[in-house]
Amino acid sequence: MTALICPRCQSANPEEARYCHHDGILLDGVREAQKAKAAFPSPFVFKSGLSCPDFKALGKGILAEWDDSRDMLAFADWEGFFTGIGRQDLAQVAAQARLFPDPDRGLDQLICALPGLEIAPGKLASPPEVLDFGTLSIGQNSSANITLDNQGDRLVWGEAFLNDTPWCSLSSEGPLSDRSFRFIRSMGLGIHISGESIRRSGRKLTGSLLIKTESSEFTIQLMAREPDVIPFDGDIFHGAVSPRNIAEKAIKKPR
Repeated sequence: MTALICPRCQSANPEEARYCHHDGILLDGVREAQKAKAAFPSPFVFKSGLSCPDFKALGKGILAEWDDSRDMLAFADWEGFFTGIGRQDLAQVAAQARLFPDPDRGLDQLICALPGLEIAPGKLASPPEVLDFGTLSIGQNSSANITLDNQGDRLVWGEAFLNDTPWCSLSSEGPLSDRSFRFIRSMGLGIHISGESIRRSGRKLTGSLLIKTESSEFTIQLMAREPDVIPFDGDIFHGAVSPRNIAEKAIKKPR
């Protein structure tokens, strides 16, 4: 049997005690904390060789070995492990996480259920406020990459939306105005402009990108400029840069 140590008076109590026999403090939280710190019958070892002797190490190990941990979730390996150490409650959580439509978020739910962890929720770092593509070129594709960083420990997930920005796409393969994302440490979010859509006008292009997560929301202003019109060279239309200019010059010299 494992004695329960009272956090106030440091006295040992029987494992089944709910209250300290010496000062009467409730011991339910102490029992769970001691269970969380208790070592596994044998360490859990990842494919990389990372060894985890207890729940605290296991939680950090899952974050460090995210891809392998997600594969283990899909193949019910976590259910087998938790059943083997007598934690049917966690085996049930792992089974529910395995059935979650998004495997990354399912694994994140499993981490939340592990006892004794001090792991901060995922937190998206502030991205840049402005993204300026400068002057674009006709027929030449342009792209930029916005780096999203996680300031927390757990999964960051959310969606990105382009607003009033028909000249941009969130995909290099065609028009895409919104997409979901999820990551543990960092990821790149690509913004793409098709060179086929660029005209000589000299106009300024504006819009915005909205990035939303479960706990935060950021707006990035997008800017670009189409190349200037090449002036007409020679004859009476010399210097004209628009149909209006041509009409004005024609009126002055109708013959």
